[in-house]
Amino acid sequence: KNGFSFSYCKLSQDIINQYVKSNNIVETFIEECCEKNNKYHAFKYNLEYEFKEFCLENGLNNIKREDYSFLKDTLINKYGYDYRRINKNGENKYGFIGLKITR
Repeated sequence: KNGFSFSYCKLSQDIINQYVKSNNIVETFIEECCEKNNKYHAFKYNLEYEFKEFCLENGLNNIKREDYSFLKDTLINKYGYDYRRINKNGENKYGFIGLKITR
């Protein structure tokens, strides 16, 4: 009779949003915590630390090595970041050119 229309339920929407977020935590982290800015760089170890903290804050405690690899691959292949060895401030480590961590 009502055309199969359901009323809006904030709790249900929050549960759906959390489910989607947890299933694509890499994309969520990139969108919420990273910014493309050629004046900056991010060392890989800093990025992985921030990603781990972000996951823990969002209730994801079982981060695997594959999650870090997926983060790196997504930044390179989907977002076009340049990944290479960076020599800045006495550090010579791998990282992403043009990536600013905003959290």
